Amino acid sequence: MRIPMLSILLLCAHLMVACSSDGQASRESRQSSPDGVVGADYASGMDKLPKNLRAALVPLSDSTFITENPSLKSVLHPVGRLKITAEAAGSIRSGDIYHDGSVLLVDYRKDVFILDSHGGFKRKLSFEQCDPGYSWGPIRARFFPDGKILVVSNTLPAALIFDNTGECSRTLDLGTMLPIDASPVSNELVAVVYGTPEAILTSVVGLSGESTVIGTYTEQVDFLFRARPTSSVVAIDDNTLMWTLYTRHGVYVSDLDGNDPKFADLGHSGYKLYDTLDLNSGSNGVQDAIFSVTSSSTLLSGISRLDSRRIVVFYRHGFESFSESNRSMSLDIITADGSRLNSFPIYYRGYRSGWLGAYGGHLIRIRYDEEESSLEFYAVSDV
Repeated sequence: MRIPMLSILLLCAHLMVACSSDGQASRESRQSSPDGVVGADYASGMDKLPKNLRAALVPLSDSTFITENPSLKSVLHPVGRLKITAEAAGSIRSGDIYHDGSVLLVDYRKDVFILDSHGGFKRKLSFEQCDPGYSWGPIRARFFPDGKILVVSNTLPAALIFDNTGECSRTLDLGTMLPIDASPVSNELVAVVYGTPEAILTSVVGLSGESTVIGTYTEQVDFLFRARPTSSVVAIDDNTLMWTLYTRHGVYVSDLDGNDPKFADLGHSGYKLYDTLDLNSGSNGVQDAIFSVTSSSTLLSGISRLDSRRIVVFYRHGFESFSESNRSMSLDIITADGSRLNSFPIYYRGYRSGWLGAYGGHLIRIRYDEEESSLEFYAVSDV
Protein backbone atom coordinates (compact mmCIF):
# COMPACT_ATOMS: atom_id res chain seq x y z
CA MET A 1 0.00 0.00 0.00
CA ARG A 2 1.46 3.36 -0.98
CA ILE A 3 1.15 5.88 1.82
CA PRO A 4 0.49 9.54 0.90
CA MET A 5 3.56 11.68 1.54
CA LEU A 6 1.31 14.34 3.09
CA SER A 7 0.39 11.96 5.92
CA ILE A 8 4.03 11.26 6.67
CA LEU A 9 4.86 14.97 6.67
CA LEU A 10 1.94 15.70 8.99
CA LEU A 11 3.17 13.03 11.38
CA CYS A 12 6.63 14.60 11.50
CA ALA A 13 5.23 18.08 12.05
CA HIS A 14 3.06 16.82 14.90
CA LEU A 15 5.70 14.89 16.74
CA MET A 16 8.64 17.32 16.81
CA VAL A 17 10.78 14.25 17.44
CA ALA A 18 14.08 14.76 19.09
CA CYS A 19 16.31 13.25 16.43
CA SER A 20 18.85 11.96 16.78
CA SER A 21 17.75 9.89 16.04
CA ASP A 22 16.17 13.49 14.49
CA GLY A 23 16.72 12.01 15.41
CA GLN A 24 20.57 13.36 15.77
CA ALA A 25 23.82 16.13 17.05
CA SER A 26 23.41 12.41 17.43
CA ARG A 27 26.81 10.89 17.78
CA GLU A 28 30.03 11.93 19.45
CA SER A 29 32.85 11.40 16.96
CA ARG A 30 35.45 8.95 18.14
CA GLN A 31 38.05 11.57 17.17
CA SER A 32 36.61 14.18 19.51
CA SER A 33 38.01 15.32 22.82
CA PRO A 34 38.17 12.59 25.50
CA ASP A 35 34.99 11.33 27.10
CA GLY A 36 34.36 11.81 30.77
CA VAL A 37 31.64 12.17 33.33
CA VAL A 38 30.34 15.70 33.58
CA GLY A 39 29.32 17.02 36.97
CA ALA A 40 28.10 20.35 38.27
CA ASP A 41 31.40 22.06 37.48
CA TYR A 42 30.47 24.00 34.34
CA ALA A 43 34.08 24.65 33.37
CA SER A 44 34.86 20.95 33.60
CA GLY A 45 31.79 20.17 31.52
CA MET A 46 32.87 22.60 28.82
CA ASP A 47 36.19 20.78 28.47
CA LYS A 48 34.27 17.98 26.74
CA LEU A 49 33.32 20.28 23.86
CA PRO A 50 35.61 21.21 20.93
CA LYS A 51 37.86 24.10 21.87
CA ASN A 52 36.67 26.48 19.13
CA LEU A 53 33.02 25.75 19.86
CA ARG A 54 33.57 26.17 23.59
CA ALA A 55 35.12 29.60 23.03
CA ALA A 56 32.11 30.76 21.02
CA LEU A 57 29.46 29.92 23.62
CA VAL A 58 27.58 32.76 25.26
CA PRO A 59 26.97 32.14 29.00
CA LEU A 60 23.66 30.49 29.77
CA SER A 61 23.48 31.28 33.45
CA ASP A 62 19.72 31.85 33.56
CA SER A 63 17.82 29.14 31.73
CA THR A 64 14.05 29.60 31.53
CA PHE A 65 13.85 25.94 30.58
CA ILE A 66 15.47 24.85 33.87
CA THR A 67 13.29 27.31 35.80
CA GLU A 68 10.22 25.60 34.31
CA ASN A 69 11.66 22.17 35.21
CA PRO A 70 13.18 22.56 38.72
CA SER A 71 13.58 18.78 39.11
CA LEU A 72 16.32 18.93 36.46
CA LYS A 73 18.60 21.29 38.40
CA SER A 74 20.66 18.44 39.82
CA VAL A 75 20.94 16.68 36.46
CA LEU A 76 21.25 19.30 33.71
CA HIS A 77 23.59 22.26 34.16
CA PRO A 78 23.38 25.20 31.74
CA VAL A 79 26.78 25.72 30.11
CA GLY A 80 26.22 28.13 27.23
CA ARG A 81 24.47 28.81 23.98
CA LEU A 82 25.69 29.08 20.41
CA LYS A 83 24.00 31.73 18.31
CA ILE A 84 23.17 30.27 14.91
CA THR A 85 23.00 32.16 11.64
CA ALA A 86 19.55 33.19 10.45
CA GLU A 87 20.12 31.27 7.19
CA ALA A 88 20.02 27.99 9.11
CA ALA A 89 17.19 28.82 11.52
CA GLY A 90 14.43 26.96 9.70
CA SER A 91 12.58 23.87 10.87
CA ILE A 92 15.64 22.18 12.38
CA ARG A 93 15.00 18.57 13.41
CA SER A 94 18.44 16.95 13.45
CA GLY A 95 22.14 17.63 13.22
CA ASP A 96 25.62 16.66 14.38
CA ILE A 97 28.86 18.17 15.72
CA TYR A 98 32.36 17.35 14.48
CA HIS A 99 35.50 17.32 16.61
CA ASP A 100 36.68 20.64 15.09
CA GLY A 101 33.47 22.35 16.28
CA SER A 102 31.69 22.38 12.91
CA VAL A 103 27.91 21.97 13.17
CA LEU A 104 25.50 20.20 10.82
CA LEU A 105 21.85 21.29 10.88
CA VAL A 106 19.00 19.81 8.84
CA ASP A 107 16.14 22.08 7.86
CA TYR A 108 13.62 19.28 7.58
CA ARG A 109 13.09 18.12 3.97
CA LYS A 110 14.60 21.34 2.64
CA ASP A 111 18.31 21.96 3.25
CA VAL A 112 21.43 20.86 5.11
CA PHE A 113 23.75 23.56 6.47
CA ILE A 114 27.33 23.44 7.70
CA LEU A 115 28.07 26.07 10.35
CA ASP A 116 31.48 26.98 11.68
CA SER A 117 32.33 26.64 15.36
CA HIS A 118 30.98 30.16 16.00
CA GLY A 119 27.57 29.36 14.52
CA GLY A 120 28.26 31.29 11.33
CA PHE A 121 27.17 30.15 7.89
CA LYS A 122 29.79 28.01 6.16
CA ARG A 123 27.99 26.15 3.39
CA LYS A 124 24.65 24.80 2.21
CA LEU A 125 25.00 21.28 0.84
CA SER A 126 24.01 20.72 -2.78
CA PHE A 127 23.18 17.35 -4.32
CA GLU A 128 23.39 18.49 -7.94
CA GLN A 129 26.82 16.97 -8.55
CA CYS A 130 25.58 13.54 -7.49
CA ASP A 131 22.17 13.58 -9.16
CA PRO A 132 21.22 16.62 -11.29
CA GLY A 133 17.50 17.30 -11.22
CA TYR A 134 16.99 15.19 -8.12
CA SER A 135 14.45 16.60 -5.65
CA TRP A 136 15.76 15.64 -2.26
CA GLY A 137 14.12 15.70 1.17
CA PRO A 138 16.87 15.54 3.82
CA ILE A 139 15.79 14.19 7.21
CA ARG A 140 19.16 13.32 8.84
CA ALA A 141 22.79 14.37 8.47
CA ARG A 142 25.80 13.04 10.35
CA PHE A 143 29.58 13.24 10.19
CA PHE A 144 31.78 10.25 9.46
CA PRO A 145 34.85 10.03 11.75
CA ASP A 146 37.06 11.38 8.93
CA GLY A 147 34.80 14.39 8.26
CA LYS A 148 32.74 13.06 5.36
CA ILE A 149 29.00 13.71 5.69
CA LEU A 150 26.11 11.26 5.36
CA VAL A 151 22.75 12.76 4.39
CA VAL A 152 19.59 10.64 4.61
CA SER A 153 16.66 11.64 2.41
CA ASN A 154 13.08 10.42 2.25
CA THR A 155 13.28 10.50 -1.55
CA LEU A 156 15.40 8.29 -3.82
CA PRO A 157 18.36 8.08 -3.87
CA ALA A 158 17.93 7.81 -0.12
CA ALA A 159 21.53 8.37 1.04
CA LEU A 160 24.25 10.68 -0.25
CA ILE A 161 27.89 11.03 0.76
CA PHE A 162 29.59 14.45 0.83
CA ASP A 163 33.34 14.93 1.19
CA ASN A 164 34.82 16.97 4.02
CA THR A 165 34.61 20.16 1.95
CA GLY A 166 30.85 19.73 1.50
CA GLU A 167 30.93 18.55 -2.13
CA CYS A 168 28.59 15.70 -3.03
CA SER A 169 30.83 12.79 -3.98
CA ARG A 170 28.47 9.83 -4.42
CA THR A 171 25.19 8.17 -3.55
CA LEU A 172 24.91 5.13 -1.28
CA ASP A 173 22.92 2.32 -2.86
CA LEU A 174 20.11 1.21 -0.54
CA GLY A 175 18.00 -0.20 -3.35
CA THR A 176 14.41 1.05 -3.36
CA MET A 177 14.13 1.16 0.44
CA LEU A 178 13.70 4.53 2.12
CA PRO A 179 15.61 4.60 5.43
CA ILE A 180 14.06 5.56 8.74
CA ASP A 181 17.51 6.49 10.03
CA ALA A 182 21.18 5.91 9.19
CA SER A 183 24.40 6.55 11.08
CA PRO A 184 28.10 6.08 10.21
CA VAL A 185 29.77 3.26 12.14
CA SER A 186 33.24 3.88 10.68
CA ASN A 187 34.64 5.64 7.62
CA GLU A 188 33.48 2.70 5.47
CA LEU A 189 30.35 1.36 7.21
CA VAL A 190 26.87 2.80 7.76
CA ALA A 191 24.10 1.40 10.00
CA VAL A 192 20.62 1.73 8.51
CA VAL A 193 17.09 1.19 9.83
CA TYR A 194 14.54 1.01 7.02
CA GLY A 195 10.99 -0.17 6.51
CA THR A 196 9.06 -2.32 4.09
CA PRO A 197 5.34 -3.16 4.22
CA GLU A 198 6.31 -6.51 5.78
CA ALA A 199 9.15 -5.71 8.21
CA ILE A 200 11.43 -3.13 9.77
CA LEU A 201 15.06 -4.08 9.09
CA THR A 202 18.36 -2.97 10.64
CA SER A 203 21.39 -3.45 8.40
CA VAL A 204 25.06 -2.60 8.18
CA VAL A 205 25.91 -1.29 4.70
CA GLY A 206 29.41 -0.84 3.35
CA LEU A 207 30.29 2.06 1.07
CA SER A 208 31.47 -0.54 -1.44
CA GLY A 209 27.96 -2.05 -1.57
CA GLU A 210 27.92 -5.07 0.75
CA SER A 211 25.08 -5.34 3.27
CA THR A 212 24.33 -7.45 6.36
CA VAL A 213 20.88 -7.59 7.99
CA ILE A 214 21.29 -7.72 11.76
CA GLY A 215 17.71 -7.23 12.95
CA THR A 216 14.19 -7.93 11.64
CA TYR A 217 11.00 -6.70 13.30
CA THR A 218 7.59 -7.75 11.97
CA GLU A 219 5.13 -6.66 14.70
CA GLN A 220 3.12 -3.43 14.35
CA VAL A 221 4.73 -2.77 10.98
CA ASP A 222 1.63 -1.01 9.68
CA PHE A 223 2.22 2.02 11.88
CA LEU A 224 6.02 1.92 11.80
CA PHE A 225 6.03 1.85 8.02
CA ARG A 226 3.69 4.82 7.84
CA ALA A 227 5.66 6.67 10.53
CA ARG A 228 8.84 6.43 8.48
CA PRO A 229 11.04 9.22 9.94
CA THR A 230 10.88 8.04 13.55
CA SER A 231 13.17 5.37 15.00
CA SER A 232 16.92 5.79 15.46
CA VAL A 233 20.19 3.88 15.20
CA VAL A 234 23.55 4.82 16.72
CA ALA A 235 27.01 3.25 16.88
CA ILE A 236 28.05 2.61 20.49
CA ASP A 237 31.56 1.63 19.46
CA ASP A 238 33.32 0.16 16.41
CA ASN A 239 31.49 -3.16 16.77
CA THR A 240 28.22 -2.42 18.59
CA LEU A 241 24.97 -0.86 17.44
CA MET A 242 21.95 0.29 19.40
CA TRP A 243 18.65 1.05 17.72
CA THR A 244 15.08 1.82 18.67
CA LEU A 245 11.64 1.27 17.21
CA TYR A 246 8.99 3.91 17.56
CA THR A 247 6.42 1.89 19.51
CA ARG A 248 8.64 -0.21 21.81
CA HIS A 249 9.83 1.24 25.12
CA GLY A 250 13.32 -0.18 24.99
CA VAL A 251 16.47 -0.55 22.89
CA TYR A 252 18.01 -3.24 20.69
CA VAL A 253 21.74 -3.99 20.99
CA SER A 254 23.81 -6.10 18.61
CA ASP A 255 27.29 -6.51 17.17
CA LEU A 256 27.83 -5.69 13.51
CA ASP A 257 27.32 -9.32 12.46
CA GLY A 258 23.91 -9.57 14.08
CA ASN A 259 25.00 -12.24 16.54
CA ASP A 260 22.38 -12.70 19.26
CA PRO A 261 20.74 -9.23 19.13
CA LYS A 262 19.11 -8.35 22.46
CA PHE A 263 16.15 -6.18 23.39
CA ALA A 264 16.47 -4.27 26.67
CA ASP A 265 13.08 -3.28 28.08
CA LEU A 266 13.47 0.05 29.90
CA GLY A 267 10.71 -0.82 32.34
CA HIS A 268 8.20 1.98 31.89
CA SER A 269 5.09 0.10 32.98
CA GLY A 270 3.15 3.37 33.34
CA TYR A 271 3.69 4.43 29.74
CA LYS A 272 0.80 3.54 27.45
CA LEU A 273 1.99 1.49 24.47
CA TYR A 274 0.69 1.98 20.97
CA ASP A 275 -1.84 -0.76 20.23
CA THR A 276 -2.83 -0.73 16.56
CA LEU A 277 -3.36 1.73 13.74
CA ASP A 278 -7.07 1.94 12.95
CA LEU A 279 -7.33 3.31 9.42
CA ASN A 280 -11.11 3.66 9.89
CA SER A 281 -10.83 5.86 12.99
CA GLY A 282 -11.82 9.03 11.12
CA SER A 283 -12.78 10.52 7.79
CA ASN A 284 -9.17 11.33 6.89
CA GLY A 285 -7.85 7.76 7.09
CA VAL A 286 -4.13 7.60 7.92
CA GLN A 287 -4.04 11.21 9.16
CA ASP A 288 -6.78 10.62 11.75
CA ALA A 289 -5.31 7.25 12.73
CA ILE A 290 -1.89 8.79 13.38
CA PHE A 291 -3.48 11.61 15.41
CA SER A 292 -5.34 9.05 17.53
CA VAL A 293 -2.13 7.15 18.31
CA THR A 294 0.07 10.16 19.05
CA SER A 295 -2.54 11.81 21.28
CA SER A 296 -3.05 8.77 23.49
CA SER A 297 0.28 6.88 23.63
CA THR A 298 3.86 7.36 24.74
CA LEU A 299 6.13 6.92 21.73
CA LEU A 300 9.90 6.54 21.73
CA SER A 301 11.10 9.40 19.54
CA GLY A 302 14.90 9.21 19.41
CA ILE A 303 18.23 8.03 20.75
CA SER A 304 21.57 9.80 21.00
CA ARG A 305 25.08 8.93 22.25
CA LEU A 306 25.89 11.12 25.26
CA ASP A 307 29.45 9.88 25.85
CA SER A 308 31.38 6.60 25.81
CA ARG A 309 29.32 5.20 28.70
CA ARG A 310 25.90 6.76 28.37
CA ILE A 311 23.08 7.03 25.84
CA VAL A 312 20.01 9.28 25.96
CA VAL A 313 16.58 7.95 24.98
CA PHE A 314 13.81 10.44 24.18
CA TYR A 315 10.07 9.81 24.65
CA ARG A 316 7.11 11.85 23.48
CA HIS A 317 3.98 11.59 25.64
CA GLY A 318 0.47 11.78 24.22
CA PHE A 319 -1.43 15.05 24.32
CA GLU A 320 -4.99 16.12 23.63
CA SER A 321 -4.31 18.75 20.98
CA PHE A 322 -1.38 19.62 18.75
CA SER A 323 -2.02 23.30 19.47
CA GLU A 324 -1.25 23.04 23.18
CA SER A 325 1.36 25.48 24.50
CA ASN A 326 2.65 23.03 27.13
CA ARG A 327 4.20 19.81 25.87
CA SER A 328 5.55 16.82 27.72
CA MET A 329 8.35 14.36 27.11
CA SER A 330 10.75 12.17 29.11
CA LEU A 331 14.42 11.31 28.94
CA ASP A 332 16.17 8.11 29.96
CA ILE A 333 19.91 8.01 30.62
CA ILE A 334 21.03 4.44 29.95
CA THR A 335 24.25 2.43 29.69
CA ALA A 336 25.61 0.83 26.52
CA ASP A 337 23.96 -2.49 27.44
CA GLY A 338 20.53 -0.90 27.93
CA SER A 339 20.49 -0.59 31.73
CA ARG A 340 18.58 2.50 32.88
CA LEU A 341 20.52 4.91 35.09
CA ASN A 342 17.96 7.65 35.46
CA SER A 343 14.68 8.92 34.04
CA PHE A 344 13.05 12.31 34.30
CA PRO A 345 10.10 14.18 32.77
CA ILE A 346 10.42 17.45 30.87
CA TYR A 347 7.80 20.10 30.19
CA TYR A 348 8.36 22.89 27.74
CA ARG A 349 6.45 25.72 26.13
CA GLY A 350 6.08 26.43 22.46
CA TYR A 351 6.14 24.25 19.40
CA ARG A 352 9.43 25.25 17.76
CA SER A 353 11.85 24.19 20.47
CA GLY A 354 13.18 20.77 21.25
CA TRP A 355 16.20 18.52 21.71
CA LEU A 356 18.69 18.23 18.88
CA GLY A 357 20.59 15.35 20.53
CA ALA A 358 23.71 14.83 22.63
CA TYR A 359 27.46 15.36 22.27
CA GLY A 360 30.43 15.09 24.61
CA GLY A 361 28.46 14.70 27.84
CA HIS A 362 26.01 17.46 26.90
CA LEU A 363 22.40 17.59 25.81
CA ILE A 364 21.77 20.09 23.02
CA ARG A 365 18.50 21.96 22.81
CA ILE A 366 17.52 24.11 19.85
CA ARG A 367 15.66 27.26 20.74
CA TYR A 368 13.89 29.55 18.27
CA ASP A 369 13.38 33.21 19.06
CA GLU A 370 12.00 35.92 16.82
CA GLU A 371 15.23 37.91 16.99
CA GLU A 372 17.81 35.18 17.47
CA SER A 373 17.93 31.39 17.44
CA SER A 374 20.52 29.34 19.27
CA LEU A 375 21.72 25.94 20.39
CA GLU A 376 21.73 25.56 24.18
CA PHE A 377 24.26 23.20 25.80
CA TYR A 378 23.52 21.47 29.11
CA ALA A 379 26.15 19.36 30.90
CA VAL A 380 24.69 16.11 32.23
CA SER A 381 25.72 15.00 35.71
CA ASP A 382 26.82 11.47 36.45
CA VAL A 383 23.57 9.65 37.26
